[in-house]
Amino acid sequence: MDIRALRYFVEVVRRQGFTAAADALFVTQPTISKMVRQIEEEVGTPLLVRDGRTVAPTETGRIVYQRGLEMLELQARLEAELAEASSGMRGELAISVPPLASMLLTPVLAEFHRLHPGVRLKLFERGSLRGLEDLRENRFEIAGLMMPVDRAELASVPLARSPLRLVTPAGGPWQGRETVSFAELSQASFVMYGEGFSLNDLVTAACARHGFTPRVSGQSTDWNMLARMVEIGVGVAVLPDLFCAQLDRDQVDVVAFAEPDLVWDMAMCWRRNAHLSSAARAWIHLAETMLGPRNP
Repeated sequence: MDIRALRYFVEVVRRQGFTAAADALFVTQPTISKMVRQIEEEVGTPLLVRDGRTVAPTETGRIVYQRGLEMLELQARLEAELAEASSGMRGELAISVPPLASMLLTPVLAEFHRLHPGVRLKLFERGSLRGLEDLRENRFEIAGLMMPVDRAELASVPLARSPLRLVTPAGGPWQGRETVSFAELSQASFVMYGEGFSLNDLVTAACARHGFTPRVSGQSTDWNMLARMVEIGVGVAVLPDLFCAQLDRDQVDVVAFAEPDLVWDMAMCWRRNAHLSSAARAWIHLAETMLGPRNP
């Protein structure tokens, strides 16, 4: 089946008419009509029902239209990949990453830039919920997300796994304690991330399991600011142990949770069925080399 004729047919269905399709494709209407007849002769049945100046696909026409869209998308992917292969790795790679995880990517960023200096890297700090939305709407090819994710939809490379800790102002009621249960925090005020951060959902769910809703006294998208708010007594925070190691222990107390399942588990994710640029594929390969093998 001629790919150009298929493109013309798809445009006729999309525009619901020959004239509008001809205008969109910058060809004459007789040319459009000829191409559509060519497909109908090949298929052996009418593909369009004409009603005045508008048209609609027949049952067979809807099948050809849907498969035609898929074939045209595959052709576009092929052309894009061939262009990338012939021109070398250029352009830019945009990655969505939660603020807490951005510093963990520094070694990968540095090595990627050394290997592929022609690619401009752009990092956008977003929460996991926003990052997942970005992936699904094709705004980014790769995003840092909190696990677990739908493995049928997303592939991933592990980024970091760290137990969560309670961070409180120094000298508070939990000073010297080895562990604390979320049940003991029912009267505490929390400083938390803004909307769209999965860590908030994890904390809220842990509170709900113990019968209360966290009272939020402050919010920030910057984990350093969260730590500062704890220091001055705005509230307590829940942060990964990986970052608590950097806090000033003269200003805050850090206590482990009694619940062992409270873990910050991050991965770099991408859609399994999405077209990935050569830059994105190179990033994934490097991440697997430096961070560990991808999740099955």
